[in-house]
Amino acid sequence: MTSVIQELIKQPGLKSKDLAKLTGVSEVSIRRDMQKLTQLVEFRGAPKTGGYFLTDYMLLKLDKKDKLKTNYWFVRARH
Repeated sequence: MTSVIQELIKQPGLKSKDLAKLTGVSEVSIRRDMQKLTQLVEFRGAPKTGGYFLTDYMLLKLDKKDKLKTNYWFVRARH
């Protein structure tokens, strides 16, 4: 599941078949995982043309995590 999140960070809007190829799992597994990750990942658009995107909740979590890392390294570099 983390590899799916990583791929969606790099390439938002991927379809399940693309995620399956990139992560090396079946499309069925991708769809099943997406049902479990409803707080983190959402499908947007029409069934034929839409794709998966990270939710605003997940993007906020990632943004906070990056800010913490940046602040941590900045503080360490100053000492």
